[in-house]
Amino acid sequence: MPERLKIALINPESPADVYYFPTGLCYISSYLKKYSEVNPDIAIYNIDSSNRDKVVEFEPDIIGITCFTHSYSDALELSEYYRSIVNDALLILGGCHISVIPESLGGEFDYAVIGEGEQTMLEIVSLVASGKSDEIAKIDGVAYRSNGKVVINKPRAIIEDLDEIPFPERDSVEEAESIIRTDHPGWFGALGLRYMQLTTSRGCPYRCIFCQPSVMWGKYRMNSPEYIAAEIEYIYNKFGINAILIEDDLFTGSKSRVARLIELLEDKKLLGRIRYYIAGRTSQIDSDWADMLGRMGVCKVEFGIESGSDPIAAYLKTGKTSTEINKRAVTLLNSRGIGVFGSFIAGAPPETMNDLNETFKMIHWIRKSSPLNTCGIGIATPLPGTGLWEYAVKRNLIDTNNFDWRKLSTLKKFPESEADMVYLNEHIPADRMLKEIKKLQFRLKLGSPREFIKALPRRLKKLTRRIFKIHK
Repeated sequence: MPERLKIALINPESPADVYYFPTGLCYISSYLKKYSEVNPDIAIYNIDSSNRDKVVEFEPDIIGITCFTHSYSDALELSEYYRSIVNDALLILGGCHISVIPESLGGEFDYAVIGEGEQTMLEIVSLVASGKSDEIAKIDGVAYRSNGKVVINKPRAIIEDLDEIPFPERDSVEEAESIIRTDHPGWFGALGLRYMQLTTSRGCPYRCIFCQPSVMWGKYRMNSPEYIAAEIEYIYNKFGINAILIEDDLFTGSKSRVARLIELLEDKKLLGRIRYYIAGRTSQIDSDWADMLGRMGVCKVEFGIESGSDPIAAYLKTGKTSTEINKRAVTLLNSRGIGVFGSFIAGAPPETMNDLNETFKMIHWIRKSSPLNTCGIGIATPLPGTGLWEYAVKRNLIDTNNFDWRKLSTLKKFPESEADMVYLNEHIPADRMLKEIKKLQFRLKLGSPREFIKALPRRLKKLTRRIFKIHK
């Protein structure tokens, strides 16, 4: 074992296309660097088949790969490759997918980290550094294979006080500057900004039938406004950030927290210097919220509206929801100059063509209400750990013993046919459903004639950069 333990943390996404920091890995890195006694050398990578040898050149002692369900197949392939090349490295899998369905552990991984990874990885690193790797199988929060079966240890207790976790360590991400300079006019309404993600909570108090992250994180927990303000100040000064995507599933979980955050940002003279994109619930939005978000500098709020049909929205979501509530929230925010992104799901099991048409009407209403508003729509996908997964398994739409995980990659690549997905709807033929959604997606991407002309330079620039990276 070398004097300094070397750890490679991998996000299985193409570096040519990635436009975000792998925040979970950045937290793991900062936590290990603060609390580990072995002072590990940590590198964070965005990896696909084109650049996977970078990790080999690093000569890691531990390789940790995180993934969602849509990239699980990629993670498995990487584990097999690294096992064949770096045979003595410890291979660890973490992230949302394996946390909600640890029994699916495959590939060449030695262990899986279930749930929050900071404390479990800290213990693993300590055991490896002290030459006691065989004791990893005894610790809480891991799963591993033994005699052809997956053994799942007792869950590790969650981190109650998120402020104990240091700010995510983004410096180790090779593509950091490229990510920061990526344009997101649909989020922030402008080009040429320096953008970064920020996480201010874990979990969600709601348990919607399609949502996987809320299952992984368990109890809803929030960072204090003091922690958030300090991190915003830090990334503003260090990286020159003037646009922030707050990637919480629900940023509007506490009105008093946001009110205090605004006070702290004002004290630090940061109000008016940064644009924000957040996610909220329409049922929470009132005049006070609209005023506060406007003062903070929020330029767009994402809502999971899911359907224009009240019965289908109620099927998909928990908590209060209705078209009336949704329209009121959109109108309130638009009146303060704040845009809305409406997120929709098509293909829920009970949805009929009439329901789908109501969704199309709602999307049209949102788009027409303000030029600041945008919408997106995807296909209902039974992700592990969710109510839709249980629905699919009970109806034998999924064979848990022999399943192609790429069929759940609809968030990454829209399916071309029913063969590319697990189709849940009971009333609309799959080919018609896909055709209707594709037509709508095309119109949404194209935008109005004015929006299309305005976006042409940016789209050409993006295409040129992608071609350049492919042939680099």
